[in-house]
Amino acid sequence: MRLYLMRHGEAEQGLDYDSNRALTARGHANNLSVARQWLTRITHMPIAFCSPYLRAQQTAADLRSIMPELEFNSSDWLVPSATVATVFNRLSAASEKQVAAMADASRSADVDKITTQDILLVGHNPLLSQVWNDLLDGDGQHRFGLSTSHLVSIDADVPASACGSFVYTISP
Repeated sequence: MRLYLMRHGEAEQGLDYDSNRALTARGHANNLSVARQWLTRITHMPIAFCSPYLRAQQTAADLRSIMPELEFNSSDWLVPSATVATVFNRLSAASEKQVAAMADASRSADVDKITTQDILLVGHNPLLSQVWNDLLDGDGQHRFGLSTSHLVSIDADVPASACGSFVYTISP
């Protein structure tokens, strides 16, 4: 699977976990910049999940303004306090459902030959940076961090520790 992680745009000042903080004008502008750059790199729209927090929902709306066919599922498992294990479990479930749906649609008995669609997660730190680090290293070290309006692309056969490889990153 190709996994895309995007941290929400710059938000108003407040508590880190405040669910009602809105994006600043700069946050919206940076999101749009990343969306335009990303659109030139992707070949099809990913399955998309987004934190229910306002700043993440606004980031998703910014992405949709550039890519109207992108549809988001609001997901409580993408809040800042969620765990990497929960994210990996949810990604596994989403990937399995996509393979089954594609197999049904193609009426193919050989599910192993079917490539699952890419998955986009829009959320927060520290969670997304922890997911990125765990996918690449799995050693508990935190070498990589997502800035606001930052998108990273990772390939992974399965969503698990040390099973991913870095593809590219996009910043505003």
